[in-house]
Amino acid sequence: MSPLRRLLPAATLRNKLVASTFCFLVVTVLLVFALFKVFGGDPAEVLGGLNATPEQIEAIRRQLGLDQPWWVQLWIFVQDIFTFD
Repeated sequence: MSPLRRLLPAATLRNKLVASTFCFLVVTVLLVFALFKVFGGDPAEVLGGLNATPEQIEAIRRQLGLDQPWWVQLWIFVQDIFTFD
C-alpha cells in the first residue's frame, strides 16, 4: 500500500471534522442571534434609560443598526463576533 493511500482516510476524516465544526459554528451563531431577537428585549430602551425620549430611543436604534432588516442585523452580529466587539 502506498503512503498516499494510507494518509487518505486521515485527510478525509480531517475534512469531515472541519466541515462539521464549521456547520456547528454557523448553527450556534444563528441560534444565539435568534434567541437575542426573540428574548432580548429592546436594547435601545435599555441603553436609553427610563427618562429617554422617543427621539433618543430612535437615534439609539439607528446607531445600533436595529432599524435595518434582520439579515443586515445578522451580518452586523457576525462582524461583531469576528472583531470581538
